[in-house]
Amino acid sequence: MIIKRSEAEILAGVLGYLGTRSDVMYWRQNTMAYSPRPGQFIRSGERGTADIIGILKGGRFLGIEVKREGKNPTPEQLRWGEKVTKAGGLYLVAHSVDEVKQALEDV
Repeated sequence: MIIKRSEAEILAGVLGYLGTRSDVMYWRQNTMAYSPRPGQFIRSGERGTADIIGILKGGRFLGIEVKREGKNPTPEQLRWGEKVTKAGGLYLVAHSVDEVKQALEDV
């Protein structure tokens, strides 16, 4: 029986793996929206921003969107990733730690 990992488990694994690398600066990126009072709405961060943001050795921008197996990024996440790629950054959609390892080995 194959057990599918949750997105939170994959995210924790990717963060743990990145923590072993001295050539990547990274952080968990949260976006949110809230209403402090009726009629007021505040958004923090750009819709579609990747779960993990980083900088690779040499200064290249890194964005990693984490998804559990069988799930795909939203249209907003794909648009954000396209902007990163067009600007010369590296954007990954990762369903596992191994996908991140492979992508960073190829850089």
